[in-house]
Amino acid sequence: MTKYIYNMETFREVERNYDNTKPIRGKGKNAGKVPIGCRTRPHEEIVKVNDNCYALYDETFWWWKEHREKWAEHGQAAVLWTRDPKKNTESVRIRNCGVGTNAFCRTEFLYHFQPRSLIIAPAGSGHYAIRTGGEEYYLPKNVMCLDGNRAYINQDHYAEYDGMDVTFTRSIGDHAWTLTSKRHFKPRPRVNKELKEQYKQGIGQTRDWMWSLAMVLQNTLTWKTCSDAKYALEARSANDIRGIIGDPDHPMRSTLATHILGNVYFNLAGGYVNGWGNDNVIQIVDNPARFKASFNRQVNYLCGFSKLQEVEA
Repeated sequence: MTKYIYNMETFREVERNYDNTKPIRGKGKNAGKVPIGCRTRPHEEIVKVNDNCYALYDETFWWWKEHREKWAEHGQAAVLWTRDPKKNTESVRIRNCGVGTNAFCRTEFLYHFQPRSLIIAPAGSGHYAIRTGGEEYYLPKNVMCLDGNRAYINQDHYAEYDGMDVTFTRSIGDHAWTLTSKRHFKPRPRVNKELKEQYKQGIGQTRDWMWSLAMVLQNTLTWKTCSDAKYALEARSANDIRGIIGDPDHPMRSTLATHILGNVYFNLAGGYVNGWGNDNVIQIVDNPARFKASFNRQVNYLCGFSKLQEVEA
């Protein structure tokens, strides 16, 4: 099925598209929707918030379909067009998604439906920026709820605008855009050294203990054992894992070792132990520097020592 490009450049184009498109008829789940372009893709729709505000939605946040005007004002629309008749200006607010498949769908949506003069451009490692006027403006990923090490969207508890997007404004009739929202920068990990210092002794003892077990455990690092360890640790909070590191007799020490050593081996060998006879070609014990660096990164993440913070380039 062909997906057409509708890069509407002005507020008037969006308004005209909405006025000239008949809503989908019938009694099905898509009844009443106004598709942006192709009528066989009704999840890509225009929502009229008021005479001076239109929202463009993709399928990412489909569970908010009953309250789309509300969520548009709170920033959940992929693209939000607004007009200020008093100032004779028009603005467009562009919002990224989180991670995974939804994030790819969002960037594809923006490619097809954001203004022609605002180009979505890769910024490395799954990140994107908006390019206009010879400059690139980082487009932040948005995550509203955190639970331990997991990030997710929670529509029941989200009640206010979080500012995790970019907004451009210009006078009606002009071509050049000006950034009028906060300028974001690509987040980088920053370690809470004061908190980590409190667990220095336990971290050192745990590292030495895992290193002594590396040769013994390597042949057990299959996809199944590593996956089980990963899921077991995901059910624990960062504080719980700090407790595992600080207690030499904790029953989950072996689970932690399997998870960390499994990631070390995967990065070295490009896969887990599979029993096909080539598992001993690469030995963890032959790569002490790689083990130490990987152990440090994983402990920072699992124990909550490392947090992503926007850092000005």
